[in-house]
Amino acid sequence: MILPRLHGKIDRRLLVNYTAEPDVVAQLLPKQFRPLCYNGKAIVGICLIRLSELRPSFVPSFFGLSTENAAHRVAVEWDSPEGVRQGVYIFRRDSSSVIKTLAGGRLFAGIHHKAQFISQDEPPMYSVEYHSNDGSTHAKVIGAVAENIPSTSIFKNVAASSDFFRIGSSGFSPGFGPNSFQGMRIVVDHWKAQAFAVEDAHSSFFSNENFFPKGSIKYDHSLIMRNIPHEWEIVGRSESPQ
Repeated sequence: MILPRLHGKIDRRLLVNYTAEPDVVAQLLPKQFRPLCYNGKAIVGICLIRLSELRPSFVPSFFGLSTENAAHRVAVEWDSPEGVRQGVYIFRRDSSSVIKTLAGGRLFAGIHHKAQFISQDEPPMYSVEYHSNDGSTHAKVIGAVAENIPSTSIFKNVAASSDFFRIGSSGFSPGFGPNSFQGMRIVVDHWKAQAFAVEDAHSSFFSNENFFPKGSIKYDHSLIMRNIPHEWEIVGRSESPQ
């Protein structure tokens, strides 16, 4: 049984975003989901998030988990009994936590793969690198907090990008069963994102031309969120994909 609600703190959340061709992304998605496009492009990316004090509400904060996590994801929409919903589909989750990898899909939504993380958070500079234990996935991001996103971005400014990702706060991950999904929503009372200027960014998933043929994907911009209390809650059945 998935824990219905978890509390914690986002120490650092990097959203490294790319634009991709919608038809390419659509081929990677389960049939229930469609790419949610912005200015004609699908939005894919890596979420590199360090959580602390993660625990059920009845557990004191000092007993909470501290974990580094990565999610390769894409903005999507889907049909639910209550209409069209928006969020993200997570192709793969990786985590530094043994507990999350063992309990993923059981206590924590989504299957988590064990990975080794190396991070240096020295504001305004941040560096995160990880390698999955199964050798299939690795990513690296280095950069610093910035005033605005690049002028080449398809988003006008930080506010436009932040609003896009805030609306898509529900995420679905593959479950254990065939064609099954588990959904969680991030709840943040004081949502605040800043621009993040990337010096170096690489993902083995997005550079894999078997998934994204040459010319079908392009780096767009990044955001960072820091020191924010939050909750995770299960997405209700009425909001789930059909």
